[in-house]
Amino acid sequence: MQTTLPTAFCPACKRDVVLHADLDPSGAWCYGCLRCGGAVDPTENQRRNRSAKALVAMGYDIDGEAAGGGCSSGSCGCSKS
Repeated sequence: MQTTLPTAFCPACKRDVVLHADLDPSGAWCYGCLRCGGAVDPTENQRRNRSAKALVAMGYDIDGEAAGGGCSSGSCGCSKS
């Protein structure tokens, strides 16, 4: 089985990003942008599950396979030490 992560278009970042899931005060699932932390409505922004290979192509660093930019590059405020 291939591992995937949820992604959707973030209006604030103006690009497809990895989402994080949380529960709102009423106990319903809500989603946020892993890049900027802003709220993302995946129903409006076409939520898709993407493979590690697809995430690398989007610029994320997965197991040291970076395409430049994205997570761990410092562009989202986080970097590898």
